[in-house]
Amino acid sequence: MPANDGCVPSIRFAILDNDPITIIGLTEIVESLRMGTVIWTQTDANEAVRLATGADMKPDVLLVDMSLGESRNALSGTDVCRRVRERTDAVAILAVTSFPLHIYEREAAIAGAQGIVSKADRDTLRSAIRTVACGGTWGERFEGTITAHVRVKNHPRSPRQLLSMREQEALDLKAQGLTNKQIAQRLECKEPTVNSLMARAKAKLHVRTAAEAAAVWTGERAA
Repeated sequence: MPANDGCVPSIRFAILDNDPITIIGLTEIVESLRMGTVIWTQTDANEAVRLATGADMKPDVLLVDMSLGESRNALSGTDVCRRVRERTDAVAILAVTSFPLHIYEREAAIAGAQGIVSKADRDTLRSAIRTVACGGTWGERFEGTITAHVRVKNHPRSPRQLLSMREQEALDLKAQGLTNKQIAQRLECKEPTVNSLMARAKAKLHVRTAAEAAAVWTGERAA
């Protein structure tokens, strides 16, 4: 969707990314558009959700890195999008990633974002930020903030909606009997990352063990 030509250049932006260097780069890109001000940046996902849904520091547009850190208790980018969207329709969310877009596109849309764009393509990134900031969406499957808020808030979430794509992939492999070390090799990541994926999946599915999480997930997938 093209940007609104009548968009007023007084927009409040915020940025969540686990890499401070990337935050600097994204801030420079946003400010180069001369559409408004970056009012805060965060590397902490929980704090970003608090600020984005609070009364005083709520931005008009929130840029969310979809692949946040490896901490067991850290929220994923998908979690952030969903929590913000559940609570408000006043914040437009643009998912950003350094990975191929198809990895996160579906889950970003389901979680209520207004688009997803690669960090590597600066020109496209500028266009996406401008479009979302002016009330548009970036990508075929994405909805506006009001529609997404109503859907995310009112529809019960199945395991397919709760789990990120990487969490689903990890549980698929766990269901095949692989250890976390073997799963890390298959997913081409570090073992602590797999530990984090399993911890998040267990918390979201309200189970105690990774085996139970895998059983719940495989049952959902077969349904």
